[in-house]
Amino acid sequence: MQDMQIEKSDIVVVIPTYKEELSDFEKISFKQICSILKDYDRVFICPESLVIKYATDDTVSRIERFEDVYFADVSGYNTLMLSEKFYERFRDYTYILIAQLDAFIFEDSLLYFANLGYDYIGAP
Repeated sequence: MQDMQIEKSDIVVVIPTYKEELSDFEKISFKQICSILKDYDRVFICPESLVIKYATDDTVSRIERFEDVYFADVSGYNTLMLSEKFYERFRDYTYILIAQLDAFIFEDSLLYFANLGYDYIGAP
């Protein structure tokens, strides 16, 4: 266990996107993220060339852009997720939740899991 108590300001919700238009399911997922996780900084990560019309000040804190190659396929995305340059952008936070738009958030349990002190919770 860790000694320090994690607070909401220590966690950032990162939302990867690469489409100009979201599918109906992705819109619902995004709306749910904004509703359930409203008390956290929410940041889109996307290709440099993407025009995002669905990001507003009410939905995300900011947009972080990376080279388009990282969003061209799964291999590029995996490379980004393992790169130091990705994590450097979020160095002011203790924890990152990567909230994919093909998933659905039902409740806010981020503080509970963050305060367990694990370095990583998720798929290998």
